[in-house]
Amino acid sequence: MDDRKWFNAKSGAAGPGHRALRGGRISLCGATYFVTKCVAERASLLANPTSAAAIIGSLRWLVSNRYAICWGFVVMPDHYHAILELCGNKSLSDAMASIDRYTARRINFHLGRGGAFWQRGYYDHAVRGAEELEDILAYVHANPVRAGIAATPNAWPYSSLNLEHAKIVAWASHEGA
Repeated sequence: MDDRKWFNAKSGAAGPGHRALRGGRISLCGATYFVTKCVAERASLLANPTSAAAIIGSLRWLVSNRYAICWGFVVMPDHYHAILELCGNKSLSDAMASIDRYTARRINFHLGRGGAFWQRGYYDHAVRGAEELEDILAYVHANPVRAGIAATPNAWPYSSLNLEHAKIVAWASHEGA
């Protein structure tokens, strides 16, 4: 099968079945989701203090406005990962749209550019229990090491392992951080 028919990973353009698949997406209050969002054309525009601060600030806003509980995140040069537990009556699509709008405007302005910032859509996976949550957190935090941009997970400044950001993640607040 020609993969280009269904999804172009570089541009984020989806094929004919993409919209139908997303139409069946549900998000449940209290459910936890692992999400990945990529910059358009996978451009390396995020690994700088202003871009990372926009994404981290959006996650902080979701938490403080009770859209979600954040279990962890990492901002990479061309994408970010977050683990969000939904609260109230907001859907995962609502939360992601909120992050997308704010961060796209702020980062484009900072970089002096215009146009689409994010790829269309995002990847999401419903987390199925505490053990899987721990595995996903380990994966997320090790991402900068696997990419060769940090020596250790703790060395990457744009991660929930950074003590500066610990107050927005649920596990850190339970550990007294």
